Amino acid sequence: MTVAKLGGGRAARLGEHVLPLLVLAPLLILFGLTCAYMIFNSFVSKELFQSAGSAGFANYAEVLQSRQFWNSVRFGLIWAFETVLLQTLVGFGLALLLNEAFFGRSFARAVVFLPYLLMGPVTALLFLLLFGSTFGLFAVSLRDLGLNIYWYDANWASTLLTISAVWHYAPFSMLILLAGLQSIPAELYEAAKIDGAGPFQRFIHVTLPGMRDALFVAIVLRMIFMFNKFDLPWLVTAGGPVGRTENVAVYIYKQAFENFNLGTASAAGTLMLAIICGLVLLQFKVYERSGSKSS
Repeated sequence: MTVAKLGGGRAARLGEHVLPLLVLAPLLILFGLTCAYMIFNSFVSKELFQSAGSAGFANYAEVLQSRQFWNSVRFGLIWAFETVLLQTLVGFGLALLLNEAFFGRSFARAVVFLPYLLMGPVTALLFLLLFGSTFGLFAVSLRDLGLNIYWYDANWASTLLTISAVWHYAPFSMLILLAGLQSIPAELYEAAKIDGAGPFQRFIHVTLPGMRDALFVAIVLRMIFMFNKFDLPWLVTAGGPVGRTENVAVYIYKQAFENFNLGTASAAGTLMLAIICGLVLLQFKVYERSGSKSS
């Protein structure tokens, strides 16, 4: 009887590890094949409508010597950090608000989450209708007030792109953080109240420690998505003006479909994959160190 129970327990534990791998296997295989194809093309001199030939590391040398590529990396990193920070702050604030009990809370949650359900082209068109210099609602209103702000020029394009990204993706962070808030036991807040802790003290000593894992997941996922984000930078500003809002994804698109240089685009894509892996590893290191200090 005991042996049977032990065998069943081992089988259950084995199933807990194997089942997620089986579910993710098709996605992992597709992702692996895509990465392998990209890395293979990065060592090939491959231009559209021309025969391919061996290029060695020439594509990587061309990309690494390109000032345009390094500008796209710099903008991509800065834009990813600032948008993830703002998305996390806005999402955390919305999660705290929507975690409270009030009439119509379910409806409010659905409305707040609605921007994330919109597709990238819809968001880009919406911001064009709001901020377009010719007929944009906000642009025309500001012009009537004597403020000639052209949101798509070199001074404001990055700000407009950041606003659109925060509006579009903050609900995703809110959803993860709201789940984290709901996982904190109510007994901890009750014990803190009995000890005389005020709202701010409960937030510092109960909410933030309980939200550590949810914050980590939200930040890591958003950092990965925002660094290689293509749709909004391309549809809202097209990487312009003069490459001011061009990240690595837009750079790769231009190399592949404007310059028709698939080898260079593949090399840039491989480098972008390496940068993303480095960012994720760095975040895991910071997470582990913060955990060891808190313990």
